[in-house]
Amino acid sequence: MNIVILDKLDFSAEQLERLQKHGQVTQYHDFPTEETAVERLRDADIAIVGWTTLSAGTIESAKNLRYLALAQTGYEFIDHEAIKAKGIPVSNAPGYSRESVAEYAFALALAAMRHIPEADRVARRSPVPSEELLGNELYGKTLGILGLGSIGGHIGKIGQGFDMRVIGHSRTPKNLPGIEDVSFDELLEQSDVLVIAVDINPSTTGILTSDRLKQTKKGVTVVSVVGNQVLDEEVVADLLHAGHIRCAAFEELSYGTYDNAGNVKNPLLDAPNVILSPQAGWYTVEAEHRLMDLVVSNVESFVAGNPKNLVS
Repeated sequence: MNIVILDKLDFSAEQLERLQKHGQVTQYHDFPTEETAVERLRDADIAIVGWTTLSAGTIESAKNLRYLALAQTGYEFIDHEAIKAKGIPVSNAPGYSRESVAEYAFALALAAMRHIPEADRVARRSPVPSEELLGNELYGKTLGILGLGSIGGHIGKIGQGFDMRVIGHSRTPKNLPGIEDVSFDELLEQSDVLVIAVDINPSTTGILTSDRLKQTKKGVTVVSVVGNQVLDEEVVADLLHAGHIRCAAFEELSYGTYDNAGNVKNPLLDAPNVILSPQAGWYTVEAEHRLMDLVVSNVESFVAGNPKNLVS
């Protein structure tokens, strides 16, 4: 059996040994073009993919492909119709980054509310804090979480550790300990810190419309640990300029912010009191090890005839 690790993924020696028990493993350490991906997958029975977009043509060309293991939770980068047409089972890697992303939500909130980047710059020229560093505590504030899945629920647990009142909203009530289920309206109107942790799918794209964002509590801190396709970035920027949103932090700007020519354009880049992050919330030693371990376990389960974490 030919197992192909299509792109750059950091498996440990022990994890590679586990894969090698089930066939010949070919590992690549870069990010292939579509043409290169087609060549690499030509004789693959099992493909492990972390970053490479798989078009219908790429999937169709993989004549021997029997199983696809994704080293991601999301799977929007593969052509589902082509996969379905060929009857190829696909597994993803859910839950591996829960702790890392939840912790990062508070790193972003604290960085924004306590002006940590500015504090670093001030400290390099003066031992005395300036007025621009006057911030706000988390203690006693209301933490609102939009999306109470695995990550959102863990964010709520951490919020309780800060002695925050924690409220949350999902499509269906979750009844999680210490987290009060509220309506969407109540979440927006009561949250001092609003953390966005919904899954990205058609039902959540654009969920924070202009009217919804204007419904938020004046002085709110907005933190998103998901893609910004859930909100209207232009309106967020306007509300930051107006002072309605006190500060904000985002894990991922909308697609198109960065183009191949190196041009950058996004209204949040010029807005005040914004912290930006390049999708780094998941990126810890621990989460990366859990991710690779889960991918190997998915392959082992498929070979044993009991595939798990199937998304297709």
